[in-house]
Amino acid sequence: MDQQCILALDKITKRFPLTDSCNKYFYALDTVSLSIHRNDFVVLGGANGSGKSLLMTIMAGLVKPSSGKVSRTSPVGLIFQNPDTQILGETPWEDVSIGPRNLGIKEPELSAIIRHSLEAVDLHHKAHFPARNLSGGEKRRLATAGIRAMDRQLIIFDEPFANLDYPSVRRTTSLLAQLHQEGKTIVVLTHEIEKCLALANRFMVLHNGRLVFDGLPQDGLTQNLEDWGIRNPLNHYSSLQDLLWN
Repeated sequence: MDQQCILALDKITKRFPLTDSCNKYFYALDTVSLSIHRNDFVVLGGANGSGKSLLMTIMAGLVKPSSGKVSRTSPVGLIFQNPDTQILGETPWEDVSIGPRNLGIKEPELSAIIRHSLEAVDLHHKAHFPARNLSGGEKRRLATAGIRAMDRQLIIFDEPFANLDYPSVRRTTSLLAQLHQEGKTIVVLTHEIEKCLALANRFMVLHNGRLVFDGLPQDGLTQNLEDWGIRNPLNHYSSLQDLLWN
């Protein structure tokens, strides 16, 4: 890995046996190689079932590949599609405190980190509100605040626009842009590429467990994305810049 590469996958394969009694396998990921560089904004597109979420867990070290090598320079922050799976505190304040507290950060620095993290995602006014009563969009922002509080350089978002209304989509895209401007490296896994591709400097496509494209967003839009189960935004918009949700 060069100095600017913070995560690299080399011929990653993940396979599962088709039955208990034979040596036939289903390859959920098949020889995937890619690299993520510091301050990249990567959109990794793919239809549902293409292997995106599995790839994310391998990137973060939560799942071991069947073969291949994963190299990373620091821990990875994950924002799951269902934020309820990673919100553990009774309130936003309590939830955001868990990560930095486990890292050994103590008061008064701890409170300052929690406050800043909640302010950054516009949840400071609900710091002591029951976390279970937050909206879906607010829960995703809370999960982001929790990762932010641990100062992760690389943050991976899994389908961050799922089940969000228009105002929440706009707020999410603004948050992604803000994190990137602050120097974070962002990877967005999504089949809704029209909502964030204009923010990206790189575009990748995963199809049936294989990486079938890795290049510039504008070059990706010249591909026949429908063959890979992805809607091409240029069917409805004239240019990449028309996709900015501002």
